[in-house]
Amino acid sequence: MNDSLKKILSDPSGEYRSAPFWGWNDRIQHEELDFQAEEMKAAGMGGFFIHSREGLETPYLSEEWMENVEYSIDKAEKEGLEVWIYDEDKWPSGSAGGMVSCENPREYSAKGLTLEVISPEESEKQKDKLCEGKEYADGKILGVYTAQIIKNEILKLNSGIVQMPESEESRVLILRREISDISEWYNGFAPTDNLNPEAVRTFIGLTHERYRKRLGHQFGKTVKGFFTDEPNVCDFYSIFTKGRPWVTFSDGLPAYFERKRGYCPVPLFPYLFYDGKGCEKLRHDYWRTVAELFSEAYMKPLYEWCEQQGIELTGHMLYENDLGYQTRVCGAAMPQYKYLHRPGIDILGEQTKEYLTVK
Repeated sequence: MNDSLKKILSDPSGEYRSAPFWGWNDRIQHEELDFQAEEMKAAGMGGFFIHSREGLETPYLSEEWMENVEYSIDKAEKEGLEVWIYDEDKWPSGSAGGMVSCENPREYSAKGLTLEVISPEESEKQKDKLCEGKEYADGKILGVYTAQIIKNEILKLNSGIVQMPESEESRVLILRREISDISEWYNGFAPTDNLNPEAVRTFIGLTHERYRKRLGHQFGKTVKGFFTDEPNVCDFYSIFTKGRPWVTFSDGLPAYFERKRGYCPVPLFPYLFYDGKGCEKLRHDYWRTVAELFSEAYMKPLYEWCEQQGIELTGHMLYENDLGYQTRVCGAAMPQYKYLHRPGIDILGEQTKEYLTVK
């Protein structure tokens, strides 16, 4: 080991030291900011990530919030600490504390493709409320299908309400696009549709651009970059009609799917929920398309914005440790990492089982 490496290891500079999440979860006061920053410096930290957490009383992204962020950056500069900015109120990233969906609740709120299964007799009673392409209180009808279901396998599938022989296996499947209801977690607003490029642009405008206008002179200096936390396309705080199974959806997804895969997926949507001939191909194509659209709509714009500002994007994906779950929430985790300058993972505690995730 050469002498220069020994010196770095024995007394590393700030960029090689730990930088903890600094949870802001009270009314922010300058005296407390000074005290905690000095404590981190004395403990040998190299910097910190400013992170809004539950209990915060200073309104997120307000003028008071921005003034306190600027104050903490000035303090960090004096102490020789690096600053990273966590880009969300609590988590997951993409909502600006609910302000994104507030801007345009119909277009920017998270969406789900939901399934309802009823009998042919019941569908006949409801036929005035089952018009394909029409919007109802509980969602837009994307398709109404008849099917014979045996042991969870679709043996026959037809578009449109068709009179079928009476049997216990005959069912009518109703696929809807639903818009998520509001959630307390998002301060009384809905989670964001992160497959909608316009919604993501709104997120960047409300969050990253606000920091740039106030603190851009520190970008690439004391401020090293942003942390995006568990962005996803299937937020588990989404609220759809109770009792209906659902998968992630966005209004632009079918057209994007057709451009990418070369066929329209809508007639085959029931195979996302039931097994049947061709279901494997549809599911593979669907989740591959979700992963690609998420990369283009969310990850790439954030990465490019940071590149343009001379700073880095770091963070991690939701459920990167679970192959099945990561498919549901982001299509696939690995393709997203090319749009992080410093890819990360989430290890909250002494979890030795996560070593596989690290690899």
